[in-house]
Amino acid sequence: MRIIKLGKGEFKTLGEVKEFFEGELLQREPKGKFRLRKLSIAEDKLNIGEPILFSYQTIVCFSARTKTGRLINYDKQANKYPYYFVVDMDTLQPSNIRLKIVEERLRDELGGKHLVKTQRWPALTDTPATNELWESLRK
Repeated sequence: MRIIKLGKGEFKTLGEVKEFFEGELLQREPKGKFRLRKLSIAEDKLNIGEPILFSYQTIVCFSARTKTGRLINYDKQANKYPYYFVVDMDTLQPSNIRLKIVEERLRDELGGKHLVKTQRWPALTDTPATNELWESLRK
């Protein structure tokens, strides 16, 4: 499972985030193309079918699975976003849980790391706790 933090530089409001996931991603080629900046995710660190939690302003607002690993981007945005992965849009679901609650539920798996404070996009190992959290968000 990976947590992708969406920034205020890309999205001004939660409404813009919702428009992006429920509209723009559906219109891209390929459908679900999520562009990445250079150091967002290492080449071998994103797996097909990996659960993703998308958060904005400390709220997990969407969850989905990946349809691809990290790929090289050749579109007109490639200078700013040299990579991308494809969100499996059939698995996209809205969520509404505070990142702090996710952090509390996964305290043992995090080993002292703080999801709320970090700027990184942490990857979490599949454990019974992460799987339980994922299932609770998917209802």
